[in-house]
Amino acid sequence: MIILFLSLSIVFLIQLLDKSLLVVRKMFDTESKPTLVLGIFISSLVIILIPVLIGYLLNKFVPKASLVLASGLIFLMVGLFMIFEKDEEIKERFSKLPSLFRVITNLVGSELGEKTQILVIGVILNSKETFFTFVGATIGFLIPNLLVLFLRRQLLEERIKMVLKYIVSFILIALGIIVLLEYSGAFVF
Repeated sequence: MIILFLSLSIVFLIQLLDKSLLVVRKMFDTESKPTLVLGIFISSLVIILIPVLIGYLLNKFVPKASLVLASGLIFLMVGLFMIFEKDEEIKERFSKLPSLFRVITNLVGSELGEKTQILVIGVILNSKETFFTFVGATIGFLIPNLLVLFLRRQLLEERIKMVLKYIVSFILIALGIIVLLEYSGAFVF
């Protein structure tokens, strides 16, 4: 059960800083609220299901020691990447699709291969609780996106986002170091 809260917390914090919130904000004026809500739910399931399945399959076929090492390195790399990451401009894609599919493809397209998915793989590699990871990460993805939709504004000021970015980065780096120390036998968590 602790993995549910870990995956929810990590994904929630990452999503507070992520461009999917900008994608949702950009679609305020062009899509209806029910379409956006349904699109966010479906997208959240798809976005989180992909790394959950990858992590699950890796857990089945790769030795545990290798997975723990990979997990620690993933947390370290994403934490370091976040420190030096630049903000990107959001471009709406798929404008010719029907409304619901446009929402889903824009959200899923903005997240494929991004740090949220990589971190979910990292959590799963270090855990056997696939279902709780999926539920926690999905909720962690949903909450900030739905908040932006219903508040109709940015969740955090730029100054707060910058501070949170460094806090989250250092949490991920610390988590990576702990996992790597545990892997080496120098630390038991």
